[in-house]
Amino acid sequence: EYAVVLEVLIRTADVADAAGRGSGVELLGPAYVEMARATASVNQAYTVSLQEQEVKHMQSRFVGKVNTFQAGRRLLYSAKLFKVHAKDHQTKEQRVVHLFNDALVYSIPRNGGRMQFRKCVGLLCCTVEDVEDTELSVNCFDVVDESSESKSRTRFCVHSQEMKDFWVQLLRKQIQQLSLQQTAAVERDVAKAGRRESLRLAGGEGALAGGASSL
Repeated sequence: EYAVVLEVLIRTADVADAAGRGSGVELLGPAYVEMARATASVNQAYTVSLQEQEVKHMQSRFVGKVNTFQAGRRLLYSAKLFKVHAKDHQTKEQRVVHLFNDALVYSIPRNGGRMQFRKCVGLLCCTVEDVEDTELSVNCFDVVDESSESKSRTRFCVHSQEMKDFWVQLLRKQIQQLSLQQTAAVERDVAKAGRRESLRLAGGEGALAGGASSL
């Protein structure tokens, strides 16, 4: 609200004040910048708090002791899908699927809105594969967990081709985004390590130079 007020004042107060300290833009501009920064910081903290509350509320619906909460984890999308049995590729059972920014969690729905946790798959360790329609399976896609040598595969089924395309694109997009974020983080760590090493070497060369001059 303060940011909006300052913005209006900047637009209207474009004249020098009585003390001759400059125009309203010159006086209020820096204040607006600082207020905008403070507002963005508060909004970000509030958003993170709401996201954490949402994850904790979801966790409270699990039967038994299940810990899906992690700092920075946020819920992107949730829906009820059908899990296809791997043995016959025909039998389907409903699952509650939650897509987080870093993981896919699916559970068995229980009475009263409760859920029985079944599996959590880290997105950095999985791929999504389209499944061609057959007489036995229609509108299916596979989530492949590549964290182990066996590469466990979970097949989901949805009601329509449009919903299938939605989930496949959503999962692939989030996997790609998470991978890019991890690569950027690794590059930042490497750059920091390189700068520290350069400073260490520069300090060592300075000490050697000082010792040589004293000799």
